[in-house]
Amino acid sequence: MKREYANESSGVQGLGPPGVVGYRGASPPLEAEPGKVVVSVKAASVKFSDTLIIQNKYQTKPELPFIPGAEVTGVLKSIGAGVEGWKVGDRVSAQTTYGGYAEEVSAEPGRLAAIPESIDFARATGLSSTYGTSYYALTDRGQLRAGETINYVSEDMRARVKAITKGNGVDVIYDPVGGPYSELALRDMAWGGRLLVIGFTAGDIPKIPLNLPLIKGCSIVGVWIGAFAKRDPARHRAHAVELWKWFAAGKIKPHIWATYPLEKAADALNALAGRKVAGKAILTTEA
Repeated sequence: MKREYANESSGVQGLGPPGVVGYRGASPPLEAEPGKVVVSVKAASVKFSDTLIIQNKYQTKPELPFIPGAEVTGVLKSIGAGVEGWKVGDRVSAQTTYGGYAEEVSAEPGRLAAIPESIDFARATGLSSTYGTSYYALTDRGQLRAGETINYVSEDMRARVKAITKGNGVDVIYDPVGGPYSELALRDMAWGGRLLVIGFTAGDIPKIPLNLPLIKGCSIVGVWIGAFAKRDPARHRAHAVELWKWFAAGKIKPHIWATYPLEKAADALNALAGRKVAGKAILTTEA
């Protein structure tokens, strides 16, 4: 039996918080369409974007019904006509946008990255999105250089930034939070700095006064790794290779907060939405 994220039939039927969805019924095995591959899912990352997409609050708005799940790791089951460079049985991570909370998912080959044998599927899933986003943000988008500063604190942010930077301001701001913090951070930006817009976990998308980047001579830079992986697959794969090397060398170690079976996806999403997760929550297809 194939399990699939569902409400009353195949896929999410209505939009709302995680508790309204569950699993039901069986789904037929997938076969790769031309230009695509099918991944047998071993693990799926539970991401903040998943909590938004099921409520129609994300920038991608799939038609109903749909299956959430923006990132998976697993093994290539089948390869469609015209796809080159991959073979059945390859261990991969895949950016899927949605569809990943299932035992099989269709994916675009340009959004795949090979996983070395030395890393398990769960940790590879946590590594791909979290570290991958940060790496892409700081290197490609932020152009971070030695001697520049990044800061995120829970105390009086403006006072702390001034103290850390000796009044010079911050060169690069990595902002996955949004809400009221973005404008505060931007006001303490150094001349020529870069504000990296990662996401809005505070809940609100900030409205930035455009005079601030003008008087700071700074840039507001969007970071969306899903689109990056689709538009520049070669560079996305190169980033992944670098991260696997760092993992093998012990330089990075993804923290798995908890793992859940597929049928407990709503529990995982609720934990994430309730800000209980410290690290990565992962769905697994194997008991």
